[in-house]
Amino acid sequence: MNRVAIVGASGSIGSAVLKALIASGKDVTVFSRSSSATVFPEGAQVLRGDYEDQTFLRDGLMGIDALVLCVGTLIPATQVPIIDAAISAGVKWIIPSEFGTDSGNSEYAAEVPIIPPKVAVQEYLDEQVAKTQSQFMWTGVINGLILDWSLPRGVLGIDTSHKKAVLLDQGVTKVNMTTLPTIGRAVASLLQLSPKQRNMFANKLVYISSFCISQIDLLGSIQRVTSSPQSSWDVQFQDTEAKVAAGKEKLKHGDMLGYADLIYGHVFKDGAGGNYQARVGLSNQALSLPNEDLDEELKRILSNK
Repeated sequence: MNRVAIVGASGSIGSAVLKALIASGKDVTVFSRSSSATVFPEGAQVLRGDYEDQTFLRDGLMGIDALVLCVGTLIPATQVPIIDAAISAGVKWIIPSEFGTDSGNSEYAAEVPIIPPKVAVQEYLDEQVAKTQSQFMWTGVINGLILDWSLPRGVLGIDTSHKKAVLLDQGVTKVNMTTLPTIGRAVASLLQLSPKQRNMFANKLVYISSFCISQIDLLGSIQRVTSSPQSSWDVQFQDTEAKVAAGKEKLKHGDMLGYADLIYGHVFKDGAGGNYQARVGLSNQALSLPNEDLDEELKRILSNK
């Protein structure tokens, strides 16, 4: 799997994946919209065009071994034309735009509107695998909450600038979180696997995680690395049901930030699926992902704010 194409490489996840693919020595092709002025790092060929143009997509994907999608997930149609072109071009491995919380948990998926579109893409891929008699395979990456995306945006309930925290259900529920560099390394590691090894991940979700921690764990680490005693923080508590209700109300009025409230409210609800390693385990070892130190990662994240 040496020749890899990526769509959506300008976003937070896509740029981390692109960096890891280049570092691993892959021959990388980046697909970008004609209207985009994004400058991509050296080491990647860039093709600009229309994602609805099947000829552009198919021609660009000819000879590509694997396709990584890091695009919007609310509308399955965003990915489907690209998937169709990849299958037509003979791409052997498709990694759809998962990269989030556990879409394999049906109870959680039923509660969070952003998840069913991802499940729809999985089902479409399964249909195409059957239709083509397994001429290609797919693998979705589940990484839980993205620590270095979520913390700076305040959606983990911790405001480091003003030393304020809102902890859900006492802040003790442990959930899986992953850093962007580890997500990138996981994709690169998948594409380094031998044919026998990669068959372990054929047509299924693969679960990775940097940490399984609670909000209290996270807050304690932040206080250590910033040398700010607990007494200097304003800590309040909120019920997860209230968080979910607030999210639904925001969405009712067209506020897309309601999705964040819904996701984080459900993820931090005890037993609701945020701790997926307890349910299905992790593939960190199989993908040779390094152990990470929470304090060190937080130093990196906070220094980049």
